[in-house]
Order: sequence, then structure tokens, then C-alpha cells
Amino acid sequence: MTTRRHLFARASITTHLLPISARTAVASAVIASAAAAAPTVFRFDNPADRLAAATGPGTLAYFDAEAVGWGPSETQFGKASTFGVPAIGGVDPDVMAFPACTAAQGYLLTHAAAPNGAFGEGAGNFVSNYTLIFDIFYPATSDGVYRAFFQTNIGNSDDADFFLLNAIGGGPGISGNYRGTVTTGAWHRIALSLRAAPGEGQVQRYVDGQFVGAIGTTGSGLGERFALGPELLVLTDNDGETAPGFLASLAFFDRALSGPEIAALGGPHAGGTTVPGPAPAPLTPKMSRHVGAIGHRGGAFGKAPDNTLAALRLAFEDGAAGVEVDTRLTADGIAVCFHDETLERTTNGSGAVADTTLAQLKALDAGSKYDPAFAGERVPTLVEAMNAAKGKGILYLDIKTPGQAAEFRRAVTETDFPLEDLWFWTPGDEAYAAEIRALIPGAKIFWGAPDDAWRTDPAYFANLRALGVAGFSFATTTPDLSFCTKAKSEGFIVEVFTILDPDAMRSVAAGGVDFMETDFPDIVQALQPARTAAAGNPVPANASVVSTTSTVLQWVPGNRATAHLWIEEPVPTREDTEQAKRWTHLFNTHPPIEDRIAALREL
Repeated sequence: MTTRRHLFARASITTHLLPISARTAVASAVIASAAAAAPTVFRFDNPADRLAAATGPGTLAYFDAEAVGWGPSETQFGKASTFGVPAIGGVDPDVMAFPACTAAQGYLLTHAAAPNGAFGEGAGNFVSNYTLIFDIFYPATSDGVYRAFFQTNIGNSDDADFFLLNAIGGGPGISGNYRGTVTTGAWHRIALSLRAAPGEGQVQRYVDGQFVGAIGTTGSGLGERFALGPELLVLTDNDGETAPGFLASLAFFDRALSGPEIAALGGPHAGGTTVPGPAPAPLTPKMSRHVGAIGHRGGAFGKAPDNTLAALRLAFEDGAAGVEVDTRLTADGIAVCFHDETLERTTNGSGAVADTTLAQLKALDAGSKYDPAFAGERVPTLVEAMNAAKGKGILYLDIKTPGQAAEFRRAVTETDFPLEDLWFWTPGDEAYAAEIRALIPGAKIFWGAPDDAWRTDPAYFANLRALGVAGFSFATTTPDLSFCTKAKSEGFIVEVFTILDPDAMRSVAAGGVDFMETDFPDIVQALQPARTAAAGNPVPANASVVSTTSTVLQWVPGNRATAHLWIEEPVPTREDTEQAKRWTHLFNTHPPIEDRIAALREL
């Protein structure tokens, strides 16, 4: 494999709780998947060859760049108790005691996986999609330093690919993006699930089965450098950013496991990394207020291929308030859901979408490069996406090319999709917004980030309203609470993208937004706070006047604006009553303020 250097410097990168029987079933499905090879698992319990794989086709050997024979002398094997290391779940496992490795030391994993994903066959013959799981223990003396997990450059001439942060209890990550807590003096199960892709790669990180965050997707640096040749290095780094520790088990999968699969495996287990351990802890703390999830890239990119009906269905099943899809025109003028300008990353085709007819596009496989389980998934038309989303929630169009307005009108007419649930993102493009509004009167236009004029220009919001702008949609993890409050008081929706970890989700919620775009609607749902069953009185007599002193809800005027201040408290057992049903419909559908007032008076 050629040496591939970092595409960025370290500081530059811009859940499930299941019964043990259910988690074992999911884990068994992971291991026995017919769509991929069996994982390679190392348990270090074979006295004849401690580095031999317990299962799977891969091999592990000493990386000895200077040929000094360091491996057998500095690596030790035995029961955890012989090293004074605690048992796992009451069982004393066999472990590998590894040293702080220099650049000339480490462990060479030959994975035996076939090329796959975006850099697979015909695109470099690399393994693009894979998962590594470590059941690992670091002693207290190792805390506060970087500790490398693996290295795709087998010459070890640049930084390793992922580390634990050089801070007390620091979690896994790279380039300033570290999440989760990994304590010393305790066993942890660290899972890194990767999809390397040009400009769109992603890694999902888990500690003891709990999702702690993703890195990547839009504009990602997780490209070819993170794809694998036949080998990779583990527990080493080019400048010795490692520490001594103990490994009870290591697993390599030739695909990127999904969140539910990794959650089903839970925490560490003495039987190895493919045996379910303790269930992951619940995600806490919850968000400070309820915020709707908009599933990014077709709905649930964390679980399914982007811009497919599979992703859309999963997003709504996971509690998303809506889904975002990217739209382009085919050579014969049909609007389809597709992100990239070209076909190579997500399908088995090649060339530009704009040069491909719908019939040609429909013949392509849009699922296998994401995961073999999605083989045969097709590129959907906008009409198909509208039919799939109709009645379930918002459909948000990220319009990638001009000239689609007539196709939008045709799709709306053919599907009778409700305009209340259809958003068009045309940030700063007044002409395109006007074109869409001319063909689709009442279309909801979404703008980008606000400029500073919102603070000083008294006509700022009125001018946007005249253009048909219904809301703002922009990239941030720290929204301006004062802007969100003002925008919503003017009747605008505020949505931010793309939110990929629980910490950012909490931050965004505290910033006052209505919706957050995410690859993980299920994680947003898991972080939602408990909701009270009814708003406090008195009801505002006039929609423009705030007349309640409720600590639960702040009344604001405006269509679909939400400034609800939900507090954390037990939910009353009223789910089956008609009042509760009406209340739930009231605040999930966000009708005009007058309808909300009338409905609340009935409650």
C-alpha cells in the first residue's frame, strides 16, 4: 500500500438499551451476516500462538521496523489477574499486555477483507468500510496522554488515525474532535465504525456501546487516507503517542457496523469483542428543550445509504420530524434524490447525474457501497420520496442545481404533497426563490445564516417574509439564542445542520432552535426531555401578547414558530385520552397560532 499522509493537521477538522436476549440476537446477526465475511477476532488465549485469531481470516503479527525482535520481549500474555488487572464481569480473561510503542513498534493486522465502498473495486481497490472494536484497559499511569488506536500508513511515517485524547478521561477522536469518557483503571469497549469516501467519509465512535459522536459527512477529510490496503497497524503512532495497557480482545469487521449493532454488543466481555457485554448506559443528560430532528442526506445516513427510501423510512421510524433530501435533474429532466454531481461514490455507475437518464439511473445499485445489506437499493425520484414522506413529516429539499422549479411543481401536483410540510432551501438566492414561488404559490423558502442586519434593520424580517422565506437553515453548533428568540417572535423557523454528536445536540437545543439536521435522528430522540401534558394558564387573549407566566411554555406569535420551554418532569399518564391525543397533535404539527389557542382553550 502506498504511504498516504494526513489530509489535515490534528487541530484542523472542521442506545440503545435492549434486553440481553435481544442484544445477543442482534449481535449474532452481526457475526453471521451472509452479506459480509466473518469478523476476525483476537482473544490472546491460544498458548501455542497468542497472536492467533480465535475466529476469522485475519492475522496479527509484531510490527518490527528495525528488526530488533522487540515484540516477544516487550509484549506479555497471561490472565488479567497475573498483571493485577481486574476481571471482566467476574471472569478473569486472557490478555495481551502491550508497551508504549515507538514508531518502529506496534502490531500488524492483516485483515483479509475484500475491497469495498467508495474506494473499492475500480476506485483504488481499498477497503473503505470497516469497524474496529477494542476491549481495552489503561492503567492510571497512562492517563492524560494521546493513545493511538490504529494507523492506516503501514510505514508509520505520519500520525495514527484515531486516539484517546491527552486529557483525564479523554475519549476517542482526532483533529480536535474528541468525545466520550474513557476512564483509566477500568475495562472499556471502544468501537470505531468507518466509511472512507471522497469528501463525504464518516467515522462513528462508541464507548461501551454508547454512541459518543460522529466525524465527517459533508466536506469530510475522511477520504482515501482512511481506506485500507491489505494491512493496518494497531496501538502505534509515528511519534510515540501511545501508552502501555492491556487488550482482552480485538475485532475487525469488513463493513461499518450500525449504531444498533454496536449498541447490541454493549460493553466489554471476557468472551471477546463479539460477545455482548453490559448494555450501554442511557444517554444523559437530556437536552434542555424539545427540538425536532431533520434526518440528513435522505433521513438516516448513520444507518442507511444516503438519499434512498431506506434512509427515509428509517428516519421516520426513529422519530424524525422530517427528512432532508438533495435534488438534481437527470438527463431527461426528472428530479431525483442525489447528493453528488457524479455517480461513483454511492452507486456502481459512473459519470454525471445530469448526463444519465432516469432509466439508466434506476438500473444502478445505490446501496451496496454503503453496506452489502442494502444491495439493490435504487435512486428514488422526488415523486417517490414525496409519496414515502407524505403524512409522516417534513420533506426538506436541498436544491443542488438550478432549473428544477417546474419539476418541483409537477411532483407536488402528482403527489398532492402538503406545502405545509415542504421546505425549499435557496439560501440568499432571491431569483430562485421567486421562480419557485411563482410556480408553487405558498412554497416555504428557507434562507441561510442571518447577516448582522437582523439586529439593526427594522424591516429585515418583513423583507424576507415578502420573499416567501419561512425560516433560516445554517451550519452551527452554537446558535445565537438572541437571534433564535427574535426570529421565532417574527414567525420564522430556525434550523441548523449537521449535528453529529450528543454534546452538540444539547448545545443546539440550549441555543433555542426549532429543528436540527442530523445523520442520527434516533440519538436526538433518545435525548429528548420528558414533556408535560399541558401548557399553563392563562391562555393569551391576543396572539401578539405574551400573557402567561408559565415556566413550561412561552407563547410566541407566528406560524410554526416554536419557543417552547419544556421542563424535565415525569409525563402524566394521559397518553390514551382524547385530550392528550389532541395536545400531542397540536404541538407536533405546529398549526397557526390561532388554531393552537383555540385547541388549548378546549383542553
